[in-house]
Amino acid sequence: MRILHQFAESGIIWAIAEIDTHEQNCLDRLPKQQNIGELARFTHPKRRLEWLNVRLLAFELFKKLDMPPSEIRKNELGKPFCANLEMGLSFSHTLDYVAVAINLKGGIGIDIEISHERIDRIAGRVFDETERQLFTEKDEKTALWCAKEAIYKLDSEKGLDFQKNILVRKNEKQEWQGFLKKGNSIQKIKLGKQIWNEINVVWAVFE
Repeated sequence: MRILHQFAESGIIWAIAEIDTHEQNCLDRLPKQQNIGELARFTHPKRRLEWLNVRLLAFELFKKLDMPPSEIRKNELGKPFCANLEMGLSFSHTLDYVAVAINLKGGIGIDIEISHERIDRIAGRVFDETERQLFTEKDEKTALWCAKEAIYKLDSEKGLDFQKNILVRKNEKQEWQGFLKKGNSIQKIKLGKQIWNEINVVWAVFE
């Protein structure tokens, strides 16, 4: 696994790494704190490599933050967290890359995706009318999908509808902002985004 790109700002750090395709090499490098028994749930080689590589990348970020190794677990909603560290943690992967995001001040969600035209096939189901009018370019539509995924990972509540409950808008400065709508309440979500080497990266935190 090789870290290719990294970002750090105001308690948030995330990185993208190229997947190490040699499973035994990943296993040899995995810290003892990780419960290797979880890996047995996956039989497909790609899923096993993703599981291993996101954890290896997470432990590399722990080192950069001078944090001790901590077992990474998932809660009942499938959201990753550290057993002995109080911080937000999120994973993503696409093709040959994985990403890990950490927020020292609260929750976080991250999603990465390479721009592609296939997003048009699902746009009618996951984007509302306003979003379809605001975000028209290929990169924008892919980043919009990433933003919704990142917000979903941040909240992780079951039953959220991407079109009705997770909304993305542009303010007067053309900055992206997310909104999580539940019943009569609407919570603002701060979004950060980059495009690195054709990979759209969007991360989400609560305002």
